[in-house]
Amino acid sequence: MQISPNKHLINLDGDEWVIVNVGVVDSDTGNVYCHLRSTTRFVQQKNGKRPVQIGDWLPTSLFEEAA
Repeated sequence: MQISPNKHLINLDGDEWVIVNVGVVDSDTGNVYCHLRSTTRFVQQKNGKRPVQIGDWLPTSLFEEAA
């Protein structure tokens, strides 16, 4: 499964996310664990803003559609 992390965008709960990295596939559910960073939500820090990041399980069908 090859996905370009800077080009693959998904919408999740009204926010746009970039898939930074793809992890393990859960053999029971078929979901893929992914590291995501937001393009719409940021945290203000002393040296500027940084995107909010999360880890989430995404369905493998999402990746089949992108291929």
